[in-house]
Amino acid sequence: MLGFDIENVKKVMNELLMKDTFDELLFFEGNLKSLFEFRFDGRKNELFEERLKASNSLTAEEQNNLLLMEGEELVCWGMARPKIFELIKGKCTPQSFSFVLMLNRKVKQQLADKNDFKAFASKGNNYCLNFRFEKNVLKVTTATSLESFTMDKNFDKIWDGYVNEKYSNVLTTC
Repeated sequence: MLGFDIENVKKVMNELLMKDTFDELLFFEGNLKSLFEFRFDGRKNELFEERLKASNSLTAEEQNNLLLMEGEELVCWGMARPKIFELIKGKCTPQSFSFVLMLNRKVKQQLADKNDFKAFASKGNNYCLNFRFEKNVLKVTTATSLESFTMDKNFDKIWDGYVNEKYSNVLTTC
């Protein structure tokens, strides 16, 4: 497990909410406390997804996000991000929030192949990037949730290595 104490909260929030930095990840769940509390469930609504596809008014970014979600049970962060940004933006910082993002199946399989470790891509294994903001402090941590108990730390090493490779420039230089 990796942990990042973010010094430049504004910069990371910009990467999280206004840029596509984390868009390939899936949105598992979240909550946001401001005047009242919002709770988010990242499971996608298949009927609404079909309506979106049929609307012919999608941007190129939205079309790409729909492709990222193919075969997934969750929406990708890129689809949730603009909606959550609308709730957060304004003059008052939220009291707190937490967002749990997860690795998608395609990248899980790529990492399993790259590391010659087939068990990494098992459907029941999940790899999370957790964003938690409370008392004006932003913390980002990695986590793994495996379908069965194991003492094998390769799951964590592969996931943490990927996060370091892909996101450390955003999470550590801030």
